[in-house]
Amino acid sequence: MNAAHSAARDHRIDLVRGFALMMIFINHIYGNVVGELTSRNFGFSDAAEIFVLLAGVASAFAYYRRYEAGQTVATSVRVWRRAGFLYTAHIVTTLLAIALFAAASIYFADPSLKTHLNVPPVLKDPAAGILGLAALTHQLSFFNILPLYIALLAMLPAIMFLYQRDVRLLLGVSLAIYLFASFWRINLPSFPSEHAWFFNPLSWQLLFVVGFCWGDMWRRGRSLPANRVLFWVCVAYLVLSLLWIRLDLAPYFPVYSGLGELWGFSKMYLAPVRLLHILALAYVISMSPIGGWLGRVGPENALVQMGRHALPIFCVGSLLSMAFFILRTRTGESIPLDVAAVMIGIAIQVALARFLEWQAASPAGQVGSKLATGFVAATPPVPPPVAQSFAVRGVVLPPA
Repeated sequence: MNAAHSAARDHRIDLVRGFALMMIFINHIYGNVVGELTSRNFGFSDAAEIFVLLAGVASAFAYYRRYEAGQTVATSVRVWRRAGFLYTAHIVTTLLAIALFAAASIYFADPSLKTHLNVPPVLKDPAAGILGLAALTHQLSFFNILPLYIALLAMLPAIMFLYQRDVRLLLGVSLAIYLFASFWRINLPSFPSEHAWFFNPLSWQLLFVVGFCWGDMWRRGRSLPANRVLFWVCVAYLVLSLLWIRLDLAPYFPVYSGLGELWGFSKMYLAPVRLLHILALAYVISMSPIGGWLGRVGPENALVQMGRHALPIFCVGSLLSMAFFILRTRTGESIPLDVAAVMIGIAIQVALARFLEWQAASPAGQVGSKLATGFVAATPPVPPPVAQSFAVRGVVLPPA
């Protein structure tokens, strides 16, 4: 990567996306002791919310400029082609995961291995199972995030259409769909199993839309409004969520379930407590010294490189987490082995990211450049300073 390109690129999105990838990898090694140290144990939201918010931000950079310039059809086709590429990556990764568990079942002579990962419906009725996998109505456990991204990208042309007319119209429609899905538990169906999507696109689209609006503000050189009261309210909410999780306060505050999923902690329907947590976290980071510190990270940082090549890192990381889970079923619980698995898996992903960086910079012309891009191909420029920086207890908060 040349110096000019590096200087023109804001690495914070890649850095945070790389961090989320690492959290996802660890969390997907079911039962791994290191999973107790990941972000999901310190607040209401987790890596999935980070990814969807950043996907919305990146989509504004990647697609809206051309859409706004009048290339509506061409941009929509480009979006759907990207969704098709993600679909291919999802199907290939899913089939490899099923093959991994089938191979382990044969090698270890242990049929019980075929009962994990929501694989049984596929093996019980292969015709229906294959149809479900192809239609995205049957998703393996821990392999639910790509179908959500595919659905969100499918919605993106409609999102840009409404946004171009009035941002308030877009946010109003998005919020109405979110509330409708939450109150009446409306979700996309599963087949052949009688369930529903783990990540309901009708709910998660609101976070994606908020990210899209934020990304277009960023693209146009506008900053989030700096408000001291809002900042401290967000900090208080983050502290409350930390205490709620770490002290297990839920039994002392029974959640009223009369309004469906709206007032719980549902991940399927992106409960408001989760949505507000990720938005509060994003605002605090943007308006505090943390945002400035993250902005000093260079392109050689391992997390930055992982985030820049998010799709292949995610696919490889997902398969690695399944492989380590299988090994864990053979060895039993072992803290040293759990730590070793995490370290080896992260090392492999970092090595892959560095290889993809080298490949992208080689004169050969970026073989596999499509695979090397993230979930949404976008490179945000360095954002402008916050227009109204404000002091918190005498400390001036630098620009995000």
